[in-house]
Amino acid sequence: MEDKHQDIIDNNTVVETATEVSTKTTTTGTTTGTKPEYDKNKDYANDPTLPELIVKDYMHLLEPFMQPPESPTSRVFKAVFIPYQAYQPLIDIYVQQKDLDSQAMKMFKYHGVCRKYLSKKDESFLFFQDLHKKPDARYNFLFNDRASDLMRPRRIFSGHAILVRTSMNKEKSWIDYHDITAAELEKVMRFLKLGTYYDFLNNLRGTNDILSTILWPDSIVYSKTNWTFEKTPLAILNEYLCWVGKAVFQPVKIDFKKNGPFSCLYTINDVTPPKTLASGIHAQVKKAQMDLAHRVLVWYQSRQIALLSDKEFIDDDTSYEEFEEAQDAFLNEHASQTAAKAQSSESESQSSESKNAGDSGDGVDKATESLKTKGVISTPLVDYFPPTFVACDNYHLVFDKYKLPFDCDITHLAPEGKVVKYEIQPGVNEPPDFGSKVFVLVRTYLPDGTCLDDNSKTMMFELGLQGCIMGLEMALFSMKMKEKCLVSIDPEYGYGKLGAPPLVPPNTPIIYYLENTDIQYRVLPSHQVINTYSVEQRLESVSQLREQAKSAYARRQFGKCLKMYKSALRYISLDSLPNCSQSEWESLNEHGARICTNLAITYSMIKPPIWERTRDYCIQALEYVEEDSKALYWLARSYLTILDLENATKTIDKAIEFGDDDLMAALLQLQKQIQREVANDLAKEKNVYKTMFNKFSEEQQMYEEKKKNNNNTTFTIPNEEIDNDHINPYGCDYISDSDDDNDNEK
Repeated sequence: MEDKHQDIIDNNTVVETATEVSTKTTTTGTTTGTKPEYDKNKDYANDPTLPELIVKDYMHLLEPFMQPPESPTSRVFKAVFIPYQAYQPLIDIYVQQKDLDSQAMKMFKYHGVCRKYLSKKDESFLFFQDLHKKPDARYNFLFNDRASDLMRPRRIFSGHAILVRTSMNKEKSWIDYHDITAAELEKVMRFLKLGTYYDFLNNLRGTNDILSTILWPDSIVYSKTNWTFEKTPLAILNEYLCWVGKAVFQPVKIDFKKNGPFSCLYTINDVTPPKTLASGIHAQVKKAQMDLAHRVLVWYQSRQIALLSDKEFIDDDTSYEEFEEAQDAFLNEHASQTAAKAQSSESESQSSESKNAGDSGDGVDKATESLKTKGVISTPLVDYFPPTFVACDNYHLVFDKYKLPFDCDITHLAPEGKVVKYEIQPGVNEPPDFGSKVFVLVRTYLPDGTCLDDNSKTMMFELGLQGCIMGLEMALFSMKMKEKCLVSIDPEYGYGKLGAPPLVPPNTPIIYYLENTDIQYRVLPSHQVINTYSVEQRLESVSQLREQAKSAYARRQFGKCLKMYKSALRYISLDSLPNCSQSEWESLNEHGARICTNLAITYSMIKPPIWERTRDYCIQALEYVEEDSKALYWLARSYLTILDLENATKTIDKAIEFGDDDLMAALLQLQKQIQREVANDLAKEKNVYKTMFNKFSEEQQMYEEKKKNNNNTTFTIPNEEIDNDHINPYGCDYISDSDDDNDNEK
């Protein structure tokens, strides 16, 4: 991994540490304070702390390059020489495509040069002197601020520089060189100090050209009506937001009805007053999101073009006004339809009121039977809500207050109908996830209709992190925003056999009326958003997630604990860290070691434990802190459990070598356990070999005895019994009397 604090990186190019840069620069990239002036009377050449960075009189070195060459050997194009002195003007020079490095060395009068590209995907680059020694802070007048401002991300370089503008063709097969003048570069530097700009043109083919973006901002203009590119506007918009350091695109979904149509809204807060854009009305949410992304992208591009063209930005977007008109028209139409339907229902209910009054029990049975037919309920509703349960024309009247439709959605949240949710009014958006905050109006009833807390207060629950009975938490996890429902909870998922005296009797079911008024979703940021975080923001987020994981572990909620710890690891990914100080670097590594060790411990606590993952996370923890005795302890335990005794012995010895006093007793106890296992393993192996050799010895002894008996005894078998087919029980043919005599003679 690249060291964030090294002073010489990438071909020995000199840069400053993040701490030094932060003390010398402001957010606009200019240096703070007064730079030391160059003292012409001082002998810098003999100063051992200062390498040969500059040539005092460099104009005579540039004279051959200030005019086009008379007999060029390759293509000639314009570049810009950037002196390190900010008060010296930029100089136009002519260079040839061939041997650029040698030409730069002549202008620098230096034995080596290196290239630095302006950004990761930008083909334009800067020439710098290939320095092997960083200048002392006393000589910060050598820093080339103008050249440093061109870099993305910004870096501090010393000495003169040369800017060469290049680009890659559409097929990305070769690089083309372009002219750039000092006047054009001055415009680029002026706008770079004002903000960050995005290359909308080259993004379509995966490259970047910040110089062309500023010099020719209207090289591509997106159409407001049709999208003709293969890359989707949503993808380009998210890349733009990440480039300028904003959160990813997360519009607000508007449901005109439960199943559509839909529209989406997005508010841009970096303008005064904030600007809200709206999509058209679409049957699918994804189409509404894509339409809104297209409109937002066009708005951002139009504003950037106006800024770079020194023109006033005219905001002619009226999408939100059009949305409000469409919404008002829909609501008026819906209100008229609802009023007509209510008037019709009222007249029908009055005509059948007497009939329903006499047959309420039959209505209950009929409604319950229809719900059984749907396969969603196994116990009659009247068993849950006696005796204040009345069946009307098209709904049940529960507790003389709540109208439960006959065709309501019924969800079993626990086996055997022990937690059942009856939906009175459907909700919108998505159900909350772990850690979300839900605001719910709660009323608690006993089965006989007794209301325990009719205070009509809205309560806030932080799901998964705030204690409440299990059945209520399951119901809250399943509810959407604006949803209303009744939830029946068996004592097993409520207050148990003992109840909650004096309000809840022992072994009594509980019925809740829940009205979800609002949800604050807990959304973990994407990798693109995390990459824009500073080190301080990452450390703060990691600390919060670790506290939540500890709370979940204390309640033995190991699944939630693992989720929180794995989320925390995303913030300390070493591949995307910005520049940080030494103390911040040590804090990140300490967090990484602790998180990986806690993940390893959690995997050893679940049932059944997964010791292979415990081993893997301990190894990952040691990548952050090599001498972490706690990680070494659990690594040795995992090796012992999976019977890798050789690695267990090596690991425990290393853990004892680096272990602290608090953990030493546990380390020594584990070492003895490993030694016993090794001794038992050796004893078993010894017994196996002993048994094997004893068996070999017995077989050899039996073979010798049989051979001896075979040599001393001759068997004679009558011919009439076997007709000369003689078989020796020792594995060889019997021999006849005559053959035996011959053998004896031999």
